[in-house]
Amino acid sequence: MFKIRKQLSRLYLSSVISNLTITGAWMAILASRGFSLVEIGISETVFHITSIIFELPSGVMADVFGRKKMLIVSNIMYTIATLIMIASNSLFTVCLSVAFHALTYNFSSGTGDALAYDSMKKARIHSKFERYESNQLIIYRVCTGISTLCAGFALTIGYKLAYATDLIACAAQFTVLSTLTEVNPKEKTDEQKIFAKIGECFKESFNFLKEAKKVCMPAPEPH
Repeated sequence: MFKIRKQLSRLYLSSVISNLTITGAWMAILASRGFSLVEIGISETVFHITSIIFELPSGVMADVFGRKKMLIVSNIMYTIATLIMIASNSLFTVCLSVAFHALTYNFSSGTGDALAYDSMKKARIHSKFERYESNQLIIYRVCTGISTLCAGFALTIGYKLAYATDLIACAAQFTVLSTLTEVNPKEKTDEQKIFAKIGECFKESFNFLKEAKKVCMPAPEPH
């Protein structure tokens, strides 16, 4: 029997784990390692380029293969990114780690919310979704605030040990995500049907952007 309270509590716990980190000030950590502002800027550029390229494909994959699976993929990407950062000794390896960090956000962005909404809809309480989102925002603000306060601790203990704590968080996150229930899992289909579904999702996304032009317009500058 589907238990909505357990599902939502696990999603809340997942948010706490993902937003509590002492390595959030990664640019300061890179600066402490001797990387120049130009090099840090390059790594930041790699992050955003990767994020832009994979934002739509990651969303499509979540629709086709399931939200829970993509949350687990996101955790795997974060684990890889952390391992690469610990072993990094050049700008290239740092950029590679940053690219995997971007993929982490791509695969998790909106995926947990979509799973929560589908779960609440199944339990016929989707009218309370705004309250859920409000709670998630509170969790995000509190956890990121605590993480910012702990940023100096990461510089004190060194980047390798600091990122090692992220690996512990990844293990805890995997445990939590594995207990989630996939809602309306897609039926097993052959490869041709899967690619057809992916194509359909891309088509719907681009049609939405074409028709709802306001979402593509930049926000007005504050006066």
